[in-house]
Amino acid sequence: GLTVADGKAIVYKAVSPELVAGQGRIPTTYTVGETVTANDWRSDANCGHGLHFGATPRRALNYYQGNEDRSKVRFLACEIGVAAAVPLDDKIKAKSCRVLHEVTIDGDEVSS
Repeated sequence: GLTVADGKAIVYKAVSPELVAGQGRIPTTYTVGETVTANDWRSDANCGHGLHFGATPRRALNYYQGNEDRSKVRFLACEIGVAAAVPLDDKIKAKSCRVLHEVTIDGDEVSS
């Protein structure tokens, strides 16, 4: 269900109010405008060992493992290269992403 252009796709990440995800494994900060890379990357078709995303913000929320009130979770639009990405049921994992901007749970860009 992703739109691919020039080998890239926009996917979504649910993060804490401090822009951190991976609470159950390796806490990772997703800074807007930066590239994030998984240090534990494996290209196998198993969950884990990479950065995980949803095709929509709502789908990304299904996998958020933080302890915050769900109303405080933030969502980020991220760009990944699809050639090296691995589909996992209803999510996708990648070695790295470029964090584009914050979005609402409906995918609308949040103005800064």
